[in-house]
Amino acid sequence: MEISPFTVYLWQQADSFITIFKAGSLVLCILCIVSLVLLVMSLAASETSSYNSKERNDEITAAATAFFRTKFLPCFAISVFACLFTSAIPSTKTIAVMYVVPTIENSKPFQQDLPELYQMGVEALKAQLAPQNPVKVEAAAK
Repeated sequence: MEISPFTVYLWQQADSFITIFKAGSLVLCILCIVSLVLLVMSLAASETSSYNSKERNDEITAAATAFFRTKFLPCFAISVFACLFTSAIPSTKTIAVMYVVPTIENSKPFQQDLPELYQMGVEALKAQLAPQNPVKVEAAAK
């Protein structure tokens, strides 16, 4: 498997993409919260105002409902999608592991030499842990 320069470029830009999506979703979430607060405030003000007639209150309520359906809900859905999408983008470390580990694991030296080196290491460890003088160990155990 050969890694092209463009692949390396995209690999290095993954963290930038994550940052852009996080910032965008944060801005959308803030806009959603502000618009919801303003919507509730305008509805509360229209209901308690003695200057507005019943027809005007109904118009304000209809406009607020239309705003909620056409502006708030899509904005909220996009911000939730952006947050979920951000968590699905792998970081540069994850991409490195995805590309490098299979290449190393499937390489010929790894497949042939590593089991021999592992056995040699196990035998050396057993030799280090083996008691030097079995008589002293038996006497110490009694």
